[in-house]
Amino acid sequence: MFAVLLMLSGCVPVPYKYYYMSFAKVDGLEIVEHGTTSRTAFLQKPMPIRYRLSRASYSVDFKFDEKGLHPSFRVHATSTSGTALLIETVADWSQGTCWGWVFGLRDKPEIGNENIFQWSMTGRPRCLGQEKEDAHKLAVAFKVLDLKGKVLGEERLPFAAERNGYIIDFYGI
Repeated sequence: MFAVLLMLSGCVPVPYKYYYMSFAKVDGLEIVEHGTTSRTAFLQKPMPIRYRLSRASYSVDFKFDEKGLHPSFRVHATSTSGTALLIETVADWSQGTCWGWVFGLRDKPEIGNENIFQWSMTGRPRCLGQEKEDAHKLAVAFKVLDLKGKVLGEERLPFAAERNGYIIDFYGI
């Protein structure tokens, strides 16, 4: 019955292999929470959805965007006293466009001091099937600054793109 309703509505379900970003072990980085995507999915297991990087003068929180098609994290930093800090992205263009920081969001009031890092399977031959070969290149890189622009630290967090079931997207025909 559900299939008939989908056909009559003009929607076609399309399954996609689902990936998430799993950070490598780094001193001071801990998994805070496990969970799953809120998208329609199957064969999915709990995965890390929140990380915290703790340093002497600041902490950086990574919150998984469970609604997105591509794995991404909202990233924000605070001082040990609770003051919001800035994140300056460090782009490594040698990695191509398969993953990286989503630019142009800092000026949006609803984002605040958050930045977004997204890993994307773009369908380009050099992106597909390169996870193992390019594992040493996959990293989130950024600087943490106070509100006056003083650099408090620079970070490079290696990650792996891990497979985790499928998600379903619906397209109109």
